[in-house]
Amino acid sequence: QVKYGYAVTCHKAQGGEWKNVFLDIGYIQQSYMGDNFYRWLYT
Repeated sequence: QVKYGYAVTCHKAQGGEWKNVFLDIGYIQQSYMGDNFYRWLYT
């Protein structure tokens, strides 16, 4: 079962917990995918 989600910034999401999270990063340019990009994804 899939439930529709909402857009949440990383700052607002801190401290929140979700069972499953799906991120669509298909629109991100390859040049942005550096260390900081992956740190924010981990956050």
